[in-house]
Amino acid sequence: MSMLSEQVKELRRCAALYDLSCGREAEGTKELLRRAADTIEALSEKVRAQNGCCAGGEAHGHSESD
Repeated sequence: MSMLSEQVKELRRCAALYDLSCGREAEGTKELLRRAADTIEALSEKVRAQNGCCAGGEAHGHSESD
């Protein structure tokens, strides 16, 4: 799993923890974490598409985690 994927997973995990522990008091924080994860995923996909990368990327001389 790439470093970005790990970061997205952690952001989503943190949002879920805020939801469980803080409820409505942390609504802004939860939404911020979720939107950050969504943005990272979307930008990562755009970069991959722009670079012409496929899922493994090795054929282009680099790995997916680059």
